[in-house]
Amino acid sequence: LWDSFSDVDTDGDRRLSKEEFVAGAKSIDMSEDPEDVFDEMDTNGGGLVLFDEFCTWMAAKKYPAPKGAQPEAVAPVVAQKEKEAPKPKRTPRKKIDVPSEEECMDIFAMIDMNGNGLLSLAELDKAVLATWPEFNNKPAIMRAYKATDTNSNGYVEQHEFMFFLQFLSYYNNLWDSFSDVDTDGDRRLSKEEFVAGAKSIDMSEDPEDVFDEMDTNGGGLVL
Repeated sequence: LWDSFSDVDTDGDRRLSKEEFVAGAKSIDMSEDPEDVFDEMDTNGGGLVLFDEFCTWMAAKKYPAPKGAQPEAVAPVVAQKEKEAPKPKRTPRKKIDVPSEEECMDIFAMIDMNGNGLLSLAELDKAVLATWPEFNNKPAIMRAYKATDTNSNGYVEQHEFMFFLQFLSYYNNLWDSFSDVDTDGDRRLSKEEFVAGAKSIDMSEDPEDVFDEMDTNGGGLVL
């Protein structure tokens, strides 16, 4: 399963976007509609599928486990594997200086190569990589994109572009805080990690209570 996941995870960030999954579906012999399968795997609707979600779906639908075995049994193995790899030092991120409205329109025009007045997620992803490479992390880009696309047409329009940049800055700052607390670098927070790191993100509330509020499905991890 890890080999299959890695084949599809073309950017090597240990999570799958819908674009990656759809593009790589044939390489893992996926006969079902890949978009439907991705939506089933993405149980929290975050737009990204982690390895444990991939395993759970594959174990249930493609490779049923023996009677009495549970798909969740793979989770400790995954956690152990990830913990063995040292977490790379994270370069401190800068806060983005959102340009003026006029400058935003100029940047939008450069990105909008076909001149249709609409930017797709793929176009925004490339633009961030080219223009603000220090902000190139998929969770923040995805969240900023979804927050900006208020009419759910799948695009960021010209008049929305400034808001996208503001959201990009906001979600990157949140990502920095998340990364500071995520000491084992597995992109999930255990209660122990959150409680230990609460002071580093200026958490004044009781961290155990806050964690329980965040952990809406009671799974013991916050994504």
